[in-house]
Amino acid sequence: MGGAGIDNLSPKEFHEKFSSDPQGVLVDVRTTDEFRMGHIKGAKNIDFYDPSFYDSMQKFDKSKTLYLYCRSGARSFNACAKLKSLGFENVVNMDGGIIQWRGPIER
Repeated sequence: MGGAGIDNLSPKEFHEKFSSDPQGVLVDVRTTDEFRMGHIKGAKNIDFYDPSFYDSMQKFDKSKTLYLYCRSGARSFNACAKLKSLGFENVVNMDGGIIQWRGPIER
């Protein structure tokens, strides 16, 4: 468990948890250009740096688990912390980000 009640999981643990959660939402918080270079299958791209990030995230059911990742894990951790403060109950960060991911990548 990471800070602020955020699950901060290794890429392997993150994949196992997300794969067994059909109601979970996978979110890549990197920029559109980063997303196009390669992302985890099924991920929605919502750029943490975009001014509409929080408005976009508010569209998700706050009771569902959100699985966030970025390049290294820092941006997604910050996004998780902010989402927790906005009332999202279950947020999971992939520690190490996509650079530590060993699974398949879509382009």
